[in-house]
Formats: sequence, structure tokens, C-alpha cells
Amino acid sequence: MKKISFIIVLLAVSFVSFGQSNYEKISSYGEFQENWALVEKGGLLGFIDLEEKEIVKPQYTKIAQFGDYQEKWALVEKRGLLGFITIEGKEIVKPQYTKIGFYGDFQEKWALVEKGGLLGFIDLDGNEIVPPQYEKIAQFGEYQENWALVEKGVCLGFMTNEGKEIVKPIYDQIQQFGDFQEKWALVEIGKLSGFINHEGKEIVRPIYDKIAPWGDYQEKWALVETGGLLGFIDIDGKEIVKPKYTKIAPFGENKENLAVVETAGFLGFIDQAGNEIVKPQYKKIAQFGDYQENWALVEIGGLLGFIDLVGKEIVKPQYNKIALFGDYKENWALVEINGLIGFIDLSGKEIVKPKYETIQPFGAYKEDWALVKSNGLLGFIDLEGKEIVKPKYENIENEENLEGIIKGKRENLIPN
Repeated sequence: MKKISFIIVLLAVSFVSFGQSNYEKISSYGEFQENWALVEKGGLLGFIDLEEKEIVKPQYTKIAQFGDYQEKWALVEKRGLLGFITIEGKEIVKPQYTKIGFYGDFQEKWALVEKGGLLGFIDLDGNEIVPPQYEKIAQFGEYQENWALVEKGVCLGFMTNEGKEIVKPIYDQIQQFGDFQEKWALVEIGKLSGFINHEGKEIVRPIYDKIAPWGDYQEKWALVETGGLLGFIDIDGKEIVKPKYTKIAPFGENKENLAVVETAGFLGFIDQAGNEIVKPQYKKIAQFGDYQENWALVEIGGLLGFIDLVGKEIVKPQYNKIALFGDYKENWALVEINGLIGFIDLSGKEIVKPKYETIQPFGAYKEDWALVKSNGLLGFIDLEGKEIVKPKYENIENEENLEGIIKGKRENLIPN
């Protein structure tokens, strides 16, 4: 804020003696006005005219030249306070100010005045346009064209070039307009941030610990933080996403138009409209497309499942492990629960219930069959997941044994 220097121009006057005059000193006529002479009486100054009539009664300790501040005014001092008299001798501004600046320093027709350590303005008629009430007043136009930053009781606000208090001084800090949005200025109260607009209206109440620039996450959104929780406001100042998340990842990191959010260590998703698509309930969420294009692997309580793009649980988290689709069969994925394995298909349906200790690749023994083991005994499932041969054999050593199983022969096998 600009520091204001006040200048008082007071003259050293040549006095002449007048024999039996009532005045201690009388200056030459014309030094202040053509037909006036400065007189001193009791250490106080005034003016008389050519007929020695008192135009201005001696009452001032100092009188400056007419025209130093205004063409037809002279600065006067009385008891250490400043004011103005006119060329008619009228006291147009009562001496009450400790300082008076020059007209035009702030505005063409205003002069800055100080009273009791507080600043204000008077106009060309001597009227108080702005009563002295501010500790500091900055130049007009530093923030907005017709506004001046003012400080009152260490709080900041704005006044207009008409003397109106457009923004009440209540803020600890006010940033430049346009730092965040073209017609907005960031304001701060007690380390909490908000925004005012170019009309002085509080668009966003100062309630946030932090406000990030618009566009970091979405073009028309700004990330906000309060009490360690994150959310979003839009360019109208509306809270699109209430601050309730401990973390928010950038949109598109996991899936286009979605952002991963975290609350109390649990993960979910919000969309670009601010809707909570997936409630934070998962400890982990993998990338969409790792298993299927529109599925994401999720984990809760150490168990795995799948959600789709709208947050629906396609496969409820219940498995300890899930393999990639196609490792065994094109549209199947191997799943495991408590050491037992089975299969799910692309719809999330459990095609083969997890009940086997091992499942061999399809075709290892017979083209469309897979060898399975349950309770240490062997059997077979087919491509539809159906148990073709119930696990009841201790071993299947060769093709002949397999043919025996197929034909129902048991000579070379050791059944349970």
C-alpha cells in the first residue's frame, strides 16, 4: 500500500512596523493578496485590508500562500491542526486535520486528510467525502480501475471513487483480481480463503484452508480443502463436490471422466458431474481394462471382485486370487477361495465353483477336458464347467488309463 507524504507550505513573511498599531507585526500589502496585509497579534496571524479592517481575525499560527492547494484557498494552522480559508476570508475548512495532502494525489478533485491517525478525503468545496476512518488508503486503480484498497483496524476492504465503501474492511488479505478468475479476487479471513467479485459481492465465503487454481483437475473446477478434506467448487462458486475426501486423483488416471477418491483409507470414484459413482469402500481399485475393458478389479477385506463403469459390483469381492481372463480358456478367469480354485466367465458368473486344489490346462489329457483334483483325487471338467468325471481316482498315469475312465473300465486304476 502506498505511503502518503503530506506537504505543508507555509511562508516566511517580511513584516514591517506600524507605530501605534494594535498588531505586533504587519506585512506589506500584496504578499498574499493585492489589498491584504498579513498581521500578527499575540503570536497569531490574520489579515487586514487597505482600510485596516480585519478580514481574517488573527487566530492562526501559520498561513500558507493562496493557490498552493487550490487557486482561491490558503492552508491555515490552528493549535497544530490544519484547514483552509478562502480569498474572501471565510474559513471553508475548519482546522481539524493533522495532515492535508494535495488535491489530485488520489483523485483530481479530492485531497487526502488525516485526523487522529485516520485517513479520509475532502472535496473542492471542503466537504468530507470520506470521513477519516482508515489507517491506510492505497491509490485508486491498483486493484480495480475505480477502487482503492483501504485498511481499517488491520482489516482490508475497498472504496470507490465516489467514496462508497464497496467492500467492507473485514479481510486479512486480498489478492489481485484475476489471479484465479478474471473478475474475482481471493480473500482471506483468519487463514481461511474465499472470493469476492468485481462488484464487491462475496461469491465464495472464506471457509477453505486452501483453494487450488481452476483447471488443475477440470477446466471449470477448483480443488478446495477444509479440515484436511478435499472437494471442488465451480466457476460460479458453487460447491460441486463437498469436501469429504482425504485424496482425489486427477480425472482420467484410472478411467476417462472418472477420478479416484479416498476416505478413511477406502477408495471410490466420482464422475465429472461430481456424482459419487462408487462409494469409497475398497482398499484397492485396479485400472479399468486390466481384466476387461469396462471392469476394474477391487479389493475389500483382502478379497477380490469386479466393478463396472457405473460402480455396480459385477463380481462381489469374495476371492483370494483372480487370474487373467484367457489363461485357461478364452472367456474364463481362474479364481481362488481359501486355496480352492474354480472359474468365472465374462459376465461374472461362477462357471466352476471353487472346490478344486488344482486344475490342469484344457487339452492336456483330452481335447476339451481339464484334469481337476479335489481332496487329493482326480477327475475331469469339460469346456462348459461340467464335472464329466467325478474326482475319485488317485492317479491317471497314461492314455490307456484315460481311455479306461472314458469307457468305464477300472482294471488299471486304483479307485477310492
